[in-house]
Amino acid sequence: MIEAYGGEAIYNAVTAQGEAVRQARREADRSIAIVHVTVVEEQLRSAIERYFPGMHSDPQAIDRLFDPMRYGPLSTFTARVDIAFALGIVGSGACKALKLIAQIRNKFAHKLEIHSFDHPDVTRLIDKLTYMDFAITGPDAEGLMHLWNRSPNSELKSGSGWRASDNPFDHRGKFEKTCGFLQDSLRTSVPGTTHPDLHEK
Repeated sequence: MIEAYGGEAIYNAVTAQGEAVRQARREADRSIAIVHVTVVEEQLRSAIERYFPGMHSDPQAIDRLFDPMRYGPLSTFTARVDIAFALGIVGSGACKALKLIAQIRNKFAHKLEIHSFDHPDVTRLIDKLTYMDFAITGPDAEGLMHLWNRSPNSELKSGSGWRASDNPFDHRGKFEKTCGFLQDSLRTSVPGTTHPDLHEK
């Protein structure tokens, strides 16, 4: 199992990320927004690092690129998204989605009056997450949204760990599912591969 993740350090990081998301889901919407995007940001950094040959010979040099205390050129979320796009890790749709979820996270983090995904300032951004339409349905018609519509109370929810109240069509559900697809795709992204969740047809 550990080898499948690429080593113990990566396995431990993914395990910690998963536990953080599970804990946040028991808390308020603000926790969901901040934790989900933090996990995406960590996966984005890891995906970028896999493109740097110097990562194995001098990991501290790579750390400095991401270090906000040293004004590293990749210390901001936006900079990481831009370099991921430039390297071909993500396509334009995922690039837009990544920047949107960062804006949503910032709304929750910096405006105390915003505490719900149904706040107008948040819904305006979530309504722009059209990348979700592709990510959830995938390249075929028998996508997750189709199955949800056909049988919204089926084992599909329990099988994927959803609660009875989860709905990929509401604002929180759309945000969570978008983040989940981005997290999984970035985690498995390697140089020379194209992932359907991160690239448009």
